[in-house]
Amino acid sequence: MSLAMQKDIGSFIRTVGCLNPIVLNSSVGSEDNTEQNGLSIDRELVLPGQPLQLSAQAALFYSYSLATAKTAAITWNLQHSSAASSWTDFNDIEGTTGQSATIGSTGSTATQTGNGTLRANFSLGAAKRYVRMQYKFNFSATATDDADVGGVLVFGGYDTTPASTAGV
Repeated sequence: MSLAMQKDIGSFIRTVGCLNPIVLNSSVGSEDNTEQNGLSIDRELVLPGQPLQLSAQAALFYSYSLATAKTAAITWNLQHSSAASSWTDFNDIEGTTGQSATIGSTGSTATQTGNGTLRANFSLGAAKRYVRMQYKFNFSATATDDADVGGVLVFGGYDTTPASTAGV
């Protein structure tokens, strides 16, 4: 790693909010087990005047409250598009299209609360101009569970060195 990256990593990456924070509730049919689309991110506008990013890390963060002995399955993925329409799934650096996790425990004896972050790395060399995250929470309870969800994309891997290396 270069000295510039050690002293001024902010000049080499850009973080973009890609999911509006939302509270999902298991009693709302349009939120439980329904795929939610994130914001369309125009990669040309992430750092105007620079080539498109060659990599990104996607992070989905959440907090939850689940009833006793209930769980929620989380699935999420990245999509890309050439014109912010006709979206297709985009594989992560490991070649996996979707990410998944299960929170909660069927063996719990009390209300369950917690939080976490799910991450995946993406090589964007073959990605189209626009990207977005999608996610889905599938609650095992029908009326009592909820989750707060948000997400960011951290872009990097520009094929040029940033003009600003302040402090280096």
